[in-house]
Amino acid sequence: MPNQFRVVEEVVTERSVTVEWIPRFNGGEYQWFVIGYKQETSEYWIYKNVSGLISRISIDGLDSGTSYQFKMYAENSIGSSGETDVITFLTRAKTGKNEKLQ
Repeated sequence: MPNQFRVVEEVVTERSVTVEWIPRFNGGEYQWFVIGYKQETSEYWIYKNVSGLISRISIDGLDSGTSYQFKMYAENSIGSSGETDVITFLTRAKTGKNEKLQ
């Protein structure tokens, strides 16, 4: 299982988040990572496969000011690790610079 899975708070934006982790022993086989994410209120997870050579990735296309949940696990030809704990975070809200005053 990947270790120290976390959201990089300094680079959370209105529409994206960066997550990072520390890979662990892969059993001697090539491994890849599977990142799952969803809006906190949704029941459906979106899964993204990530190369085993990467330990930090940005996920784009998120909604601003919205709570999301993330989790991940590792896979190789032998099987899958357990999942990390679920991380919940909030994307940044729009600043309102381009919105009309009412």
